[in-house]
Parts: sequence; C-alpha cells; structure tokens
Amino acid sequence: MAVNNFLGAVEQNDCRRPMESGCTTRHWQAAPGAATASYPFSRFQQDWSRTSPDNEYGIIQSHKIAAARVYGNVLLVAVLINGRKSGL
Repeated sequence: MAVNNFLGAVEQNDCRRPMESGCTTRHWQAAPGAATASYPFSRFQQDWSRTSPDNEYGIIQSHKIAAARVYGNVLLVAVLINGRKSGL
C-alpha cells in the first residue's frame, strides 16, 4: 500500500505528499533540518520529479507491483514503472 501511495503521488506530480507521509513531522517545510536532514526535499525532487535529468524513467505515468516478498525483516518489492522493470 505504501509503494502504491508513493508512486501514485509521483504519477500525479505531487512530490510533497510522499515526503509528508515519510517524515516524522507533518511540518517538514517549517523545520527542513529536522525530519529530512538525510534526504532533503530538493534531492527528492531531483530524483523523482517529471523534469529531473536524474530520473531514468522519464515522466512516471504508471506503475504495477510485480512481486513482493518478505525476507526476515526486509520487504523486497519489484515494480514495473512505465512498463519497465525496477526494484524498490
């Protein structure tokens, strides 16, 4: 469910929603050094926004969870993004 919510927001070009749901504080914009020190919003946009040259998938328009397995306390998810294989 978390992967679907995350990628659904990225497909809608709503980069703020995944950051808000992944942070320990709802006010991550007011306290940018608190919850997002290791992964700031600017870097998130570089990785996931539609205009990012670092995003190897281009505009993310679709996703499909192809497989999900739990190994010990680790969840491994295989996702097709725009019909291409990826691992998250």
